[in-house]
Amino acid sequence: MGKRFLAILCTCTLLLGAVAVGCSQQRSTGPQPLRIGAAVSLSGALAREGGLMKHGYELWRDVVNQGGGISVGGTKRPVEMVFYDDKSDASTAAKLIEKLITEDKVDFVFGPYGSGITAAVSAISEKHKKVMIAPMANADEVYARGFQYLFGLLPPVSRGLGAHIDLMLTFNPAPKTLAVVWPDDLFPASAARAAIKRAEEAGLSVVLAEKYPKGTKDLAPLLARIKEKAPDALITAGYFEDSMLLVKTAREMQVNLKYLGNVDLPLHKDFVDVLGKYADYIYGASTWWVPTVSWQGPVIKDSSEYVRLYKEKYGDEAVTHFSASATAAGIVLQVAIEKAGSTDTEKVRAELRKGDLETFFGKVRYDERGSNVAGTGLVIQLQDGKPVVVWPKEVKQGDPRYPMPLWDKR
Repeated sequence: MGKRFLAILCTCTLLLGAVAVGCSQQRSTGPQPLRIGAAVSLSGALAREGGLMKHGYELWRDVVNQGGGISVGGTKRPVEMVFYDDKSDASTAAKLIEKLITEDKVDFVFGPYGSGITAAVSAISEKHKKVMIAPMANADEVYARGFQYLFGLLPPVSRGLGAHIDLMLTFNPAPKTLAVVWPDDLFPASAARAAIKRAEEAGLSVVLAEKYPKGTKDLAPLLARIKEKAPDALITAGYFEDSMLLVKTAREMQVNLKYLGNVDLPLHKDFVDVLGKYADYIYGASTWWVPTVSWQGPVIKDSSEYVRLYKEKYGDEAVTHFSASATAAGIVLQVAIEKAGSTDTEKVRAELRKGDLETFFGKVRYDERGSNVAGTGLVIQLQDGKPVVVWPKEVKQGDPRYPMPLWDKR
């Protein structure tokens, strides 16, 4: 009985081994996944933005894989994403990119949220000569370092907040005095400098230009100085949390303005939810995407298709430029790989350099710095709780409502 049992056991073991070898052989002969790594903020101060970007990357991956994968020299290769949480910290993000490249052996890298963290992680990808597509970094300084493997998606920030000034000049009478404030960080400082330069070129008097500590919880002293200067217009280059605080404090202190502009507040559903009617009339000038403005391109035809796919995957979650930019970054990389017919870094980089592409997110064409010089800026105003594109006139959805009414007259 014992010998018979051992014989059966050996036979089963051999059969299982054969099955395992067969499965291993089958896996090895199948298309090898294309591995793409990303360190994004899933905790910390930038967790909201980072989480939305992760959703955008995942949506692109799913759309590609449902079609069989990326076509590489006639073979379709599925996409495998490797994610880590950078905890909204630049040094942590840099270490994770190093790990993705040296240990996880990813083929390409996607960028995080924000110009500051992107500046740190792109130095690592550049060191390893690994292509990085950075969808949410547009501070001019990020692309002024002579890097060869970094490619952005948003147009330079210098083309962003300046759109506020361009719109102001169409008003009759136009604002004459301006205050510009920003948190002490790379992207906001770059955006603020660009806005100040454009304002001075346009003949506006900049009566206050001041930075404040990043992450501050008290903007009352700053608002008191703004109130004293009494500018016609105020532009803030802040992030969501501090910009929300600035608007709330301005209302509480009755700092009345004819024009209040920001980077992207009108695109945040939370902004309207928290401030209600006091969110109206505020402008956001951005080189970013909104669901109601669309270009056409490969993989995902237009914005309406993107919104449909996003809703199918994530339900009632708001469709934002954070997620859309991440999806578009995937499309840009996918097109370059397919045109190159290879995943070789240098061949893909060459295709990115010479590419001239339109996606649902907008147009993409790179200069020698890896900065997207084909994109266009928008000015969005909140009207009756809804974001409305009011500039430029070629794509506007409605006329701007100017001037802002007094806070206590709403």
